[in-house]
Amino acid sequence: MTTPIMPAWAVEECDADSDETTETVDFYGPSVFPVPTVAMHLVQRSTTRDDLTLYEPAEVVMIPDRPYTYLDAAGLRALALTALDLADQLDNLTYSPTEDPR
Repeated sequence: MTTPIMPAWAVEECDADSDETTETVDFYGPSVFPVPTVAMHLVQRSTTRDDLTLYEPAEVVMIPDRPYTYLDAAGLRALALTALDLADQLDNLTYSPTEDPR
């Protein structure tokens, strides 16, 4: 299995998007909870076929734990600060988060 070079990241094989010739893997950064009802983290997908790996651009995933999330001013500020921090991480993230085994 592919190992991310960022030690806090998790790796998940995407069986639904993989087949005999192609391996698709999602990398997930550590979850951040700006408020108790919302999780945010970085995610990046890679696809490998014939020893060639392509990396999609990293993105931020925001996962609320219910259909509607109500925030007061402090919660909204915490969400905004977390979003800005993750945006800075996106700007500085290496495009290929794995070590080249060769």
